[in-house]
Amino acid sequence: MDSYALFSVFRIVLVSIVHGISLSILVRGGKRRRAATAIVMAFLVVFMAAAGAIIVFIAPSVIMHVSWTAYMMLLAMGTVFCCLSTGSALTERLFVYIMYVAAFMLSVGYAGFIAGFFSSGYNELITLVIRTFFSVILIILLKLFLRDSLYKLVDGLSVHGLEITMFSWLAGLCVLQYSIFSFFFVSNQAVKLAVLLLMTLMIISVFAIAHRIVKLTEREVEMEKVLGRQRLLESELEAEKAFVERAKAIRHDQRHHDRTVLEYLNEGKIDEARRYLGAHDESVMAERLVSWCSNPLVDSQLRIAWRAAAAHGIAFNADIQLGKSLGVDDICFVSVMGNLLENAIQAATGAESPSVSVSSRVSSGKLLLEIRNTFSGGAPSEDGTGLASVKHILSQYSGMLVQECQDGVFISRVIMPLQGW
Repeated sequence: MDSYALFSVFRIVLVSIVHGISLSILVRGGKRRRAATAIVMAFLVVFMAAAGAIIVFIAPSVIMHVSWTAYMMLLAMGTVFCCLSTGSALTERLFVYIMYVAAFMLSVGYAGFIAGFFSSGYNELITLVIRTFFSVILIILLKLFLRDSLYKLVDGLSVHGLEITMFSWLAGLCVLQYSIFSFFFVSNQAVKLAVLLLMTLMIISVFAIAHRIVKLTEREVEMEKVLGRQRLLESELEAEKAFVERAKAIRHDQRHHDRTVLEYLNEGKIDEARRYLGAHDESVMAERLVSWCSNPLVDSQLRIAWRAAAAHGIAFNADIQLGKSLGVDDICFVSVMGNLLENAIQAATGAESPSVSVSSRVSSGKLLLEIRNTFSGGAPSEDGTGLASVKHILSQYSGMLVQECQDGVFISRVIMPLQGW
C-alpha cells in the first residue's frame, strides 16, 4: 500500500471521527442518548477505517472509491443520528442533519480556497489540516452555543410545517456548492471566493428567514397568552358577579323561606318543614359557583368552556385530577387546553348528540390531557384554529399532541413532561 493509499485511509478515519463527535453532540434525548450515539459512531469509525483500507488496497481507482466510502459514511452516520435522536419528528431530525452537512460542505469549500494560497495546486494534506481546524471550531460552537439555538429554530419551523421547505433549500445549496467545485474544475481563486460567498449568503438568508418566522410565531403565542389571561379574568369576573347577584337574591328571599319554615313548625308539620328545607338546599347548591379543580386558571378555563358548551346545547363533562401546582407554566397549559376545547365545541355544534368531555391528570412525571367530542359531517381537521399555537407551546416542553377519530368521536391527547423530571 503506497503513501497516498495510507493517507486516504487516514482521511476517512479522521473525517469519520469529526462527524461522530459532532453528531453525538447534536443528538437529542439527553446524556444517555448522546453516550449511546458516541459508542455507535465509534464502531462506525472502526468499520469505515477497515472498509477504507480494503478499498484502497484492492481498488484500481483509489480517489473514486474513497469518495464513495465517504458518501457511505455520511449516509450511515446520518441514519444513526436520525434513529437515536428523540423528541422531534423524522423530518426535523433530517433537517438538523442537513444543516450540519451544509455547514460541513461549506467548510470544505473554504478549506480548499485557503489551501490554494499555500500551494500552486490542490494539496490534500493542507486542505485536510484546514478542514480539521474548521471542524474543531464547529464542534466547540455546537457544544457551547449552536445546539440549543438550532433545535429552537427547528421546533419553531415545525409549527408551520416549514422544516421540509428549509430542508429542500439547504439540500439544494449543498449539492450546488459541491457540484461547482467537484464536477467543474475551478482553479481561479476569485471565482472560488465568489461562489463560496454566494453560497454563504444564501444559507444565511435561509436561516434569517427561518429565524424571523420563529420570532413572529413566538410573538403570536405571547399575544395569545395575554388574550388568554384577559379572557380568564373576564370569565372570573362574570362568574363572581353572577354568584354575588344570586347570593343577594337568596338573602332577599330568606325571610320568606324562614316564615314558611316557621309556619310548618308552628303547625307541627315537621316532615313538611324537612322536605321544604331539603328542596331549598338543593336549589342553593344548583346555583353554586362550579369548580372542577384547585388550580384557579384551569378552573376558569373550564368555566369558559362550560358556558360556551351550554350556550350551544352541548353536554359538558370534566374529570380533572390536578392540584394547585401543575409542574408546567399554568398559562401555557391553559392555552393548550383552551384552544383544543374551543375546537372541540365548534366541532360538536350541530352534532346529533353533542358532547364534549375533558380529563386531565399527572402520571409518571407527565401532565396528561384528553379531550373527546362528537362531531357532525366529516372528521374535524387536524389543523384547526389555534393548533399552531398549541404545537409551538408543546415544542417548548418537548410535548406531544395526538389526534384521532374512534367510533364517531374525535379525540385529542396531549402529553407534557413535567419540569424537573
